[in-house]
Amino acid sequence: MDTKERTFINTCINQVEISGTVLTDPIKDNEYEGVSYYRFLLISKRNSGVEDVIPIIVDDRELDPEKDIVNCDTIRITGQFRSFNQHGEDGKSHLHMYVYAKNVYKQDPSLPHTNEIRLCGFITKKPVFRITPVSNLKVCDLTLAINRDNGKSDYAACITWGTTASISKKLKVGDQVRLVGRFQSREYYKQLDVNTAESRTAYEISIGYMDNVNDERNKNRNVALEDIDIKAFRKNKTE
Repeated sequence: MDTKERTFINTCINQVEISGTVLTDPIKDNEYEGVSYYRFLLISKRNSGVEDVIPIIVDDRELDPEKDIVNCDTIRITGQFRSFNQHGEDGKSHLHMYVYAKNVYKQDPSLPHTNEIRLCGFITKKPVFRITPVSNLKVCDLTLAINRDNGKSDYAACITWGTTASISKKLKVGDQVRLVGRFQSREYYKQLDVNTAESRTAYEISIGYMDNVNDERNKNRNVALEDIDIKAFRKNKTE
């Protein structure tokens, strides 16, 4: 057993900035304590041209989502990462990830899209490391718990690549990490039976930069996450 005392950061870091084109008109999702919450999809295009389709939730305290957010609008959002678990028809619990929009701004359609997320959280499961059979690329899947100020937690499915994946596989449950990455979507097919496959969408945080708060050798442990330039670390994976 590892009895070495760990050092933790006592602050909650959860920041998302994303821009793109509105794909669907906002639809009222639910209402709580007089506040209505609306859901819509946003297309955020990477530099490579690949499009991520991201679920967004926004409330009506600062704007009228049905009037102020229109299909095909180009907008920029600042907010936080959120998640919830829901039981599906298969009886299993499924993780749903989305962006909770705190601020929504109109953006010039000619500007490039932004998709950047900064989180600090705890490893909740043993990392899953693998090497892809075709491209021989190192990949590591992580599950992260991000604590809120109100005592609740959001859970993020994360993926790391290359050198970062080799480092990630050594993480232990309970380790605290900081990361900068992209909230991305990925289509896949679920085989329902011998003759039927269903198209589905998975969401994950693609990590461009990550450090282990517990590692005393971490040279960036005292550097503010806001000061980390994600572009310097994207060389670990081709977009």
